[in-house]
Amino acid sequence: MIYIKSVWLENLNIKEFPKFEGDQKTDVLIIGGGIAGILCAYFLNRLGVDYMLVEGQRVGMGITKNTTAELTFQHSLIYDKLTKKFGEILAKQYLEANKSALETYKELCKDIKCDFEEKPAYTYSIHGKEKIESEIKALQKLGYNTEFISQIPFPFKISGAVKFQNQAQFNPLKFISKISENLNIYENTFVRDIQRNTVLTDNNKITAKKIIVATHFPFINTCGLYFLKMYQGRSYVVAVENAPNVDGMYLNEAENGMYFRNYKDLLFIGGGDHRTGKKGGTYNEIREFIKNIILKLEKSILGQLRTV
Repeated sequence: MIYIKSVWLENLNIKEFPKFEGDQKTDVLIIGGGIAGILCAYFLNRLGVDYMLVEGQRVGMGITKNTTAELTFQHSLIYDKLTKKFGEILAKQYLEANKSALETYKELCKDIKCDFEEKPAYTYSIHGKEKIESEIKALQKLGYNTEFISQIPFPFKISGAVKFQNQAQFNPLKFISKISENLNIYENTFVRDIQRNTVLTDNNKITAKKIIVATHFPFINTCGLYFLKMYQGRSYVVAVENAPNVDGMYLNEAENGMYFRNYKDLLFIGGGDHRTGKKGGTYNEIREFIKNIILKLEKSILGQLRTV
């Protein structure tokens, strides 16, 4: 049986917030109730800043609901590219900023039951040992020591992998369900337009000194947002029940490669990435991959498949 839903929603009821009514003024307005917007609200609230957050539907029910929820500053083979294009100083700033963000998540998750686990992260290549070696050299120049790995626990050969220790994974909806409990949030409040320091909803307006747009894509045709230069993409994830523990998070550096990680007794297998509206992979591609390769990991993996 196949379920078209997010595993993060199982046995979870996120608090409902009221719809915004009337007109209001605030110092900071956040538009978008995914994990980015919720974290903005959380830290502003902790600092005592006057703020409010508006979400067009329910908090966490957009991109956050469908993420594979890895917390890592290993973003494929990015550091060699950053160093070559922008130089070591900016590449190191990018690395340190992301390391700091991961440490902040670790601190926040200490007191939140959100299935937080520290795990190593791997970016592997099937065709290109040189890519992995160049990434490791770039990271060493930036002051971060990584490890070259020649094998991963999957029944196919790789050219090599770069290993990042002490990365993490969690349940993102359990996380934001907890940190959003006492925040100033309004749901079912769809923003139609931004006019300088005024935001217009269907029937109301909010005036703010600062506005943070934390939607997945900028939604207003405003100079500087460049939303027309962006495009939507699709990716597919299947969860295999009663799966073996692969003890880590694995990402193929190739654009059309597969990625893997465990969550409880599930093994997430993702891939088939393509630009929305263009031909690309589908769930069938992942199912065929499971049949041909991943099922060799362990016979007990022949469990129920669920689409997440």
